[in-house]
Amino acid sequence: MNQTMKAVGIASYDGPNAAMIGDFLRPAPGPGEVLVRVHACGVNPLDWKVCDGSVAAFLSSSPPFIIGADVAGVVEAVGEGVTRFVVGDAVFGQVGLLGGFAEYAVTAQNRLSKKPAKLSFAEAACIPVSGSTAHDLLFKDGQLQPGERVFVQAGAGGVGHYVVQLAKDAGAYVIATCSAGSAEFVRGLGADEVVDYHAGPFEQAVRDIDLAIDTVGDTILTRTWAVLKPAGRMNTSVPPTVPLTHGDRTAIFSVGKPDDDGANLDRLGQLAAEGRAKPRLQQVFAFADVVDALELSKAGHVHGKIALQLID
Repeated sequence: MNQTMKAVGIASYDGPNAAMIGDFLRPAPGPGEVLVRVHACGVNPLDWKVCDGSVAAFLSSSPPFIIGADVAGVVEAVGEGVTRFVVGDAVFGQVGLLGGFAEYAVTAQNRLSKKPAKLSFAEAACIPVSGSTAHDLLFKDGQLQPGERVFVQAGAGGVGHYVVQLAKDAGAYVIATCSAGSAEFVRGLGADEVVDYHAGPFEQAVRDIDLAIDTVGDTILTRTWAVLKPAGRMNTSVPPTVPLTHGDRTAIFSVGKPDDDGANLDRLGQLAAEGRAKPRLQQVFAFADVVDALELSKAGHVHGKIALQLID
């Protein structure tokens, strides 16, 4: 298949402005893989960090390459051995850390799930990285139990707003930090308490936490140990720049990915379809405006998620 496609690539680690739409070779699915005609892409902080090189150590290759991780679209072709999908299925999923911001993307069948009919392609494209990361932080790594007190740093952000919803749905008591301007949004997600991080040290307002979820990192992570119960746990979605240990306890760094059988994506899709935990979109950009989308993500203070739309 020697056809070309439009995709967003970078040639060097020069930040979001390095992202440019160009012509790339259209991929073909190998054994166990699915080719997706992409209708929408989810934008994550991961994407601008790929552009500036701050997560280069986690990547399997060096520029030039296509950026983007989250996609939603329609199955265009399937490789040998694919049993979960057929041509024409509407799907959403993760392509890994690279290759998603494109007219066509290839990924393993376990990294995809069928798109719920109730969700737009833009909504579905914003589930995989944020949703699976939140899911792993709370359940796989956090072992959250009903009735526990959960503290979420940056509850309005891409991962944070999913943590709030999933924890509340699981029967936890949820406390989240955010700015005063985001308080109504975070309460609307289900938070039982909202702490304005500009109003004073959060350590003075929060205590007796069973499980803390950090989505900020650095000194915020270090300060968060103070809000935990003696046996409390903490997990983070931010690559560590500070020690993850505190006495005999260790925080777990987790960036979620689809399960080997795709079960967590299937579950996240079901929860979204039922309205129990779903991505909240602040803005949907045209594909041509990808630099603006990346810059908005980098600036922070996004309520929920940002998406790119390729096909209406």
